[in-house]
Amino acid sequence: MKLIYTWIEKYRNLEKIGLNWDNEFEVEFTEDTQTINIKKNDDYFNLFSDYSCIENIKVIVGKNGTGKTNIMHLLGNGINNCDLLNPSVSDLFLNIYHYKNNEYIIEGNGMINLIINHSIDNHKTYCILAEYEDKEKRFKYKEPFNGYRNEISFVIYFNRLNSISNIPNKRDNIKRFAFRRTENNLIQKCDFIYNINSSDVQQKNI
Repeated sequence: MKLIYTWIEKYRNLEKIGLNWDNEFEVEFTEDTQTINIKKNDDYFNLFSDYSCIENIKVIVGKNGTGKTNIMHLLGNGINNCDLLNPSVSDLFLNIYHYKNNEYIIEGNGMINLIINHSIDNHKTYCILAEYEDKEKRFKYKEPFNGYRNEISFVIYFNRLNSISNIPNKRDNIKRFAFRRTENNLIQKCDFIYNINSSDVQQKNI
């Protein structure tokens, strides 16, 4: 399972932004028709095939205040942590993960016009398993996917830690965590990375 696309209709200071995260897929959201086109890149070549722990690298570059950290919040906190992420009614966004074959994990707030045969509340966050309908250019709802969302590990460096960030102490807590960039406790950082790499939960080094 890997993140391939994010559409931000409105989130904090970000508006109408599409972000492709993986070169294997070409994803484009069309706002006028409320459809999304997902196409596999026939010319895709994995530059990191010799490294089982790396599939792709993307870099977010921008001036201070443009919303880089807000993007990381949106990706890293997990849509299931609604009390932590605390999206407002006006926040509209989607994160799309390729799961397997033609199945995708969709997590978001609003944007339900892209999902067929659902019973999702338009004012609540959701995380679902859906099948992509190429003819409709939309997703067909299959089932909730809340439990499996925690399979994804996420590391972020912050200038400061706050209530939405934590540093787990046990191997089985490796889900989402943050390190303070100005922190001098390098031993703790190295020990934690070691625990991740040797954990049964995370079978690949990061």
